[in-house]
Amino acid sequence: MRVAVCPATTVVDTVVGVPMRWMYRAVGTATAPVVVPDLSATAPNMTNVAQVMIYLSKNVTLQRPHVTNAADKGIYVLSSEDVLVDRGDVTGSRGIGIAVKDTRRTIVIDTNVTASGGHGVWIAGGGSNAVLGSVSSQNGGSGVLAENVAGVTIDRSA
Repeated sequence: MRVAVCPATTVVDTVVGVPMRWMYRAVGTATAPVVVPDLSATAPNMTNVAQVMIYLSKNVTLQRPHVTNAADKGIYVLSSEDVLVDRGDVTGSRGIGIAVKDTRRTIVIDTNVTASGGHGVWIAGGGSNAVLGSVSSQNGGSGVLAENVAGVTIDRSA
């Protein structure tokens, strides 16, 4: 498999002097996904939306993302397809740890989501999404909540 590697520095924008990690229309292929390794978004309250956002994107992999201190969502995958969040750590989001909305085939695997004010992982709309081998604990809401979605797999043992 060929892989297009996208270092975190190439997807950084700056708002009020603080780097944010938002990917808009990042498009890879099934055989050469856009891969963002070791992304770190830890500045407190970076934005009122999400520390890390993937929007209108396809075939994107976040490898080992480290996300803390979000004013709302830690990682937000919105209106995208074929996104993988792999071996991440999302801690201390005031809102939802990982939000997946109107997205198809997003997989959150071997990722720890802790101490979020809302749900650990929230999946709404879209379809064929999965949370595998991940741990969601000490969150203000459900560990994993799926609403209005067609086909979701949740398996802690994966």
